[in-house]
Amino acid sequence: MVLQEAREKIELVRKKLLHMQEITSFMTLDVVENVVESWMGNEYPKENSELHSCWEEIQKSVPPGFSIDSNLVRHLSFNEAKDWLDISNSDIPRELLNVEEYIKKLTLIEYLSTLHPEVSRVTEIILNGDIDAALKTVFANLDVKIRSVLRVGPGIQTVNAIGEAFKKGRLKAYNNDAARNFLQGVIGYYRNVIIHHPLSPNRNKIETALSLFALAHEAFKLFDVCSQSIPRSSS
Repeated sequence: MVLQEAREKIELVRKKLLHMQEITSFMTLDVVENVVESWMGNEYPKENSELHSCWEEIQKSVPPGFSIDSNLVRHLSFNEAKDWLDISNSDIPRELLNVEEYIKKLTLIEYLSTLHPEVSRVTEIILNGDIDAALKTVFANLDVKIRSVLRVGPGIQTVNAIGEAFKKGRLKAYNNDAARNFLQGVIGYYRNVIIHHPLSPNRNKIETALSLFALAHEAFKLFDVCSQSIPRSSS
């Protein structure tokens, strides 16, 4: 699915959720206590039909990587007055926050499309909802690429191989010391942290991912430049 189509689908979901909230907004504790029939199909047939019509439209329009919380599904299924109260006060506000987070994710994907091909190719993983997996893939692939180009054998750490390559002139940069330190730092610190630990829940995951993907982008670009003199295998 192209990015524009995902944007259109999530915008439709957002509009329908807002409409569902508007339909159920009259439901208060006082109303719940005074309804004659708890099942809303009998109590408010017009509103009930409209509410479930919105839900059907949402189900048709959910973009990849976006899922509706089971509580909303359950409350719509039970369809009693107290369920409408939960839909209006809890379920819809939560889903609207999820929509905003999904829109931010699309912005992240749009940004990634401007980065190094080795970074931008994980957009599908992000769209399917796993930013941690996307980061792990990018930084693992950076390590694999460096080891492959430098022909690093088993038992040799990538950080040491980078240092040795600069020392022997296989990797070259305008400022060898700065380039070596940067690549070793990305592999020796960031790669290891990202591979073995999820993003901190105390920070905004998307904002953190933006900076880390940009770091990987710079590392891929720098390594490409530094390794230009290394002959590539014909295989």
